[in-house]
Amino acid sequence: MVGTLKSAIGIEVSNTVLKRGIQAIESMQHSNPMNYLKELPANYIGELNNADPSTIDGFQWYFDLDTGYLVYRVNSDKHFSSSLTGPSRIRFAIKLDYTDINNNGQFDNRIDRLNNVILISLDSYQWINPSEE
Repeated sequence: MVGTLKSAIGIEVSNTVLKRGIQAIESMQHSNPMNYLKELPANYIGELNNADPSTIDGFQWYFDLDTGYLVYRVNSDKHFSSSLTGPSRIRFAIKLDYTDINNNGQFDNRIDRLNNVILISLDSYQWINPSEE
């Protein structure tokens, strides 16, 4: 799914630049990556306000409107390890990769150089191979 989302984001970047110009790319940061898919996965439950991951079933994706994070709720801790506390999950966000020419810590489309638009994992995590236990 993550690979599919990354591909969809790349296509959206191209479409956005062609239709609205490079300055419109900034609006993609913190947007919902699922919006760029042609078809939503069956286990995507939508955009949620004040999402409590402990109330979300495993194998579910959701977009947290409060944080701007896409979250995958892992089903079990048995084969998963993460730096996050609480329910097992992976949080993703769309970020602009740019060269901050004026060193102000934010993207200025008329000054800074945009390198890419990327989907990043916000926390370190690892899938554990059952044969390694």
